[in-house]
Amino acid sequence: MDRTSNDIAVMMLKQMGAFSIKTSPAKVTIVKFLIQDEEHLTEHPERSLKLTYVFEARDGESTYLSRVAPYPMVLGLFFDEQDVLDYIGKDLAKFRRACTSSQFGKFISLSEDISHFNRELEHLFLERRTSDESLQYLDSNVNKLQEALDQIKEESPLTIEKL
Repeated sequence: MDRTSNDIAVMMLKQMGAFSIKTSPAKVTIVKFLIQDEEHLTEHPERSLKLTYVFEARDGESTYLSRVAPYPMVLGLFFDEQDVLDYIGKDLAKFRRACTSSQFGKFISLSEDISHFNRELEHLFLERRTSDESLQYLDSNVNKLQEALDQIKEESPLTIEKL
């Protein structure tokens, strides 16, 4: 992404509602949005959060996009700035709809717990000698969680059509 393309992307992100955009000389851009359920903000302040995205644009190459808040997640590799902007726009729309749910705070809490679990799992792998039995135990429980998630997904109707 060249300087002109980045300037256009920054302008479009502002139009999408970004309240903070910072681009470093290394072409790493940090973009922040405030998402909130305006209608119920007083009685449900937990339905307000900051979404933060980071992308690294390389001249003539791909762009890596991650969401770092409210929980970290690598979102993908993109080949032009419009694809990055389109993805962020769809992601924002999904979070704006989701923040109106009475389950929103619990979802964010679960997501943060899973992110913490991933960090702890990595520390276990990098810093400890772990027995086969212990890893099999973790694997079995992760499989049970995946099965539960699949079942809940199957039983839960879509709130909207996929974007």
